[in-house]
Amino acid sequence: MKKLILLIALTLTAVATSAESFVVDGISYSTIDSTKVRVTGGPNTEVVEIPARVTYNGVTYKVREIGNKAFSDKKALKKVIIPNSVRYFRGSAFESSSLNTLAIPFSVTSLESFSILGCPLANLTTHPWIEWWVTTGWPDAVRNLTFLGLGRNNAPLVSSTETLTLGCGITAFSWHNASSKSQSAKTVYCYAEVPPTLTSNFFSASAYEGTLIVPEGCVDAYRNAPYWKNFYNINQAPLEKVTLNYTELTMMKSQSMPLVATRKVKPNASIKWCSTNPDVAEVDDNGVVTVVGSGSCSIFASAADEPAAYARCAIYTYEDFTLSLNKQSLTMNKGDLDTLSVTLNPETTVLSPIWSTTNPLVASVGPKGEVIATGEGECDITATVANRKVTCHVTVNACAGVVLNQNMAKLQTGQTLQLSNTAETPVTWTVTDPTVASVDKNGVVTALKNGMVAVTASDSAGNTASCYIWCYKLGDLNEDMKVDVADQNIMLNIILGMQ
Repeated sequence: MKKLILLIALTLTAVATSAESFVVDGISYSTIDSTKVRVTGGPNTEVVEIPARVTYNGVTYKVREIGNKAFSDKKALKKVIIPNSVRYFRGSAFESSSLNTLAIPFSVTSLESFSILGCPLANLTTHPWIEWWVTTGWPDAVRNLTFLGLGRNNAPLVSSTETLTLGCGITAFSWHNASSKSQSAKTVYCYAEVPPTLTSNFFSASAYEGTLIVPEGCVDAYRNAPYWKNFYNINQAPLEKVTLNYTELTMMKSQSMPLVATRKVKPNASIKWCSTNPDVAEVDDNGVVTVVGSGSCSIFASAADEPAAYARCAIYTYEDFTLSLNKQSLTMNKGDLDTLSVTLNPETTVLSPIWSTTNPLVASVGPKGEVIATGEGECDITATVANRKVTCHVTVNACAGVVLNQNMAKLQTGQTLQLSNTAETPVTWTVTDPTVASVDKNGVVTALKNGMVAVTASDSAGNTASCYIWCYKLGDLNEDMKVDVADQNIMLNIILGMQ
């Protein structure tokens, strides 16, 4: 009997885990799991368009992979259209086929070593987030290369291209090793409005004899930029520009949000959407983003006819959560300080509370939940996280015996502040950190270095009141208690008249 039960269990497991194969519209698939499939074969035709989803026996699957040998040795094949659902090219997916044109969407993160080996791939559109390009290099057959990147990019280029197109998001480009060949394209299109930083050997001498085409209004910037200025011919053209209504979104699992893309040159022309990780967030043909998993990814909106023009929205996701506060009520004396904190379950690093008070004349609240009793009365302090809110009711009593003329202040280092007891009874002065600020017997406070201190006055009956003082250095323009590059940028903007 036990053997029979074990046999049945093993049989059921085998059925549950075995891949199912099927063919839809001439393309062969096998299941990866209950929701995803890989392409295992296709027709030997000039153009093959792979769908993002395929339905079989009433079940709709997402197409995630191009499988090993799926299109190898297809001699009629010239172009494959890859959907933005695909993440991997496996094994020898296109090896020794006649594939001539390939646009790899941002969703693809892995090409295995023989995926496009032996293909006469003349027209290639790709991006830098595929490690194989760095370790192996791009095919020598490529004549028209479009490279879509963001920020600093470190990748190889083929030296034999006739046309090189660099995407609008690139800010710097360098070779991945010192032995890389210089780029010698006859025509270079650069969609970046600010000239990207280049290494000295990026372009060969023959490339500089070619033509550089840049966005309208950017010619002077390129003529004055290192290495770009070596081009004999720098022309401008109405290169497309794409913008999005959001550059960053924090979304809950299962939530949907529409993105709106705008094209500058051809406002009514089409947009192509892609997610860098469709297992985290998907985007449909209308730009509607739906969170399907945990993590982060990017959504790209590209001009369908000019893929080097694109815009990016960063997506950060979180699970549904509960929110709690460490205190539901507070009773304080005027001048007192307390701290509220929130707990999210499950914890997440992409969300932080926004604090507010119904009456800052009774109690104020800082960005980290610091509550200062500012005057007699009652109010509510609320922490808001996404669409959740928790509230603490605060009651502030008048301070008997000791009432200071100030209970909050900011001082630059070296400055002084006179504190006094308005109740006019004798008091003794103390400070929580005498290295940050000092206080003398008359209540004169001197700021010494960055930090927060409480200066407290105490009378003989044991009554106390405190003033909380934020000490900061000269030059700390954003008052974050340090002088750094952020302060230098603020000063630069002030000088340039931007603030």
